Amino acid sequence: MDAWAAAGHRGVVEAVTGAGKTRVGLAAIDERFSAGGKSVVLVPTTALLHQWAERVHRRIPDAAVACLGDGTAGELRQCDVLVATLDSARSRRLLAPGHAALLVADECHRCASEVNRLSLADGFDRRLGLSATHARADGAHNTVTGPYFGGVVYRLGYPAAIAENVIARFKVALLAVSFSAPERIQYDYLDERVRRARRRLVQEFGVPGSPYGAFMRAINRLRTRGSKREAIAAGRYLSVFNRRRALMAETGAKFEALAKLEETLAGARRAIVFTQTVRSAERTAAELLDLGFDARALHSGLDRDTRRSLLLRFAGGGLHTIVAPQVLDEGLDVPDADLAIIVAASRQRRQMIQRMGRVLRRKSDGRMARFAVLFVEETSEDPALGAHETFLDEITAAADSVCNFPVSAPPGAVSAFLGGTSR
Repeated sequence: MDAWAAAGHRGVVEAVTGAGKTRVGLAAIDERFSAGGKSVVLVPTTALLHQWAERVHRRIPDAAVACLGDGTAGELRQCDVLVATLDSARSRRLLAPGHAALLVADECHRCASEVNRLSLADGFDRRLGLSATHARADGAHNTVTGPYFGGVVYRLGYPAAIAENVIARFKVALLAVSFSAPERIQYDYLDERVRRARRRLVQEFGVPGSPYGAFMRAINRLRTRGSKREAIAAGRYLSVFNRRRALMAETGAKFEALAKLEETLAGARRAIVFTQTVRSAERTAAELLDLGFDARALHSGLDRDTRRSLLLRFAGGGLHTIVAPQVLDEGLDVPDADLAIIVAASRQRRQMIQRMGRVLRRKSDGRMARFAVLFVEETSEDPALGAHETFLDEITAAADSVCNFPVSAPPGAVSAFLGGTSR
């Protein structure tokens, strides 16, 4: 708050997930309300819409809070704090001409996309962006959110957050698995096709080879807005890329590896398992049920009421494990879990940081967070071949310990490292 005030009440606060960025936003809103001013909160999802509205009401009971989005049509002139989704805000005039207000943008990196930047109105005299990863692979943090909010005014990374006891200390186990012989043959075939398709896109169509996020965004642009030849080339790449990714995400070896984590799961207060696909989430939840754990898949294929019911059960301790593809990746505040199992890792630093943040919130009893990252050896998931290298360097510097377990590691080795209790 001091850094933001010193910058003229404009700027981005960048802090690792779980460090308390929402509290900074609430403090700014409270300060504005106390001075008789109004505030708008921009959020990327409807889940965050209701979460922020509830948090504002709890922090400032006297403030009139309204929502815009998910079937609601609140207006700032009728309330003190308006919480709006990006989808709704970009098509509405949030501020009346001549008026000023505070804008708090949660996950502000999302505001930089071509459509979402339309939500960034000029009338806000105070602007606060919140993000765990403000920088974007397409550079839009330099051309859109940076100029609009005023750049990053405060950063809190893993080492500092742990040293200041803001997030939980943690350890990481990297657990290798092997393809079966038929899976290896299929992977090698798909991998060669991915490489050939990638070379063609870079050499013939000028797609940037790196960073990964910029490459994928360019591919998606060619597929939807390119010429016929460009769209076909991009579509072929995505098709074979997704087949290779699904093969790694859904190999039976990863489901078998869950047995090596049985004692660690049994000792967890609550656990979150991240997968790549809905099908993988459903199968993983079934495998955990067979091992005797109360586990449910949580994904976009379920209706909103069912998802909310599962999260409430998880929050109340009535559900031990949630298995999710990407529904928990960004922004959603989940309960005090202490174990994350990443069945399918992401090459994107932002997604990995968001996933870690789901269990890095400080524990009331001081217990550590534990992470188990499963990967297929000698594939694009393998850290030894450079998979998520930047991210691993970042967490290695902050973790209490990181241990790489080969396929031959005995079942008890992982639980001895991460901790667990025999049932």
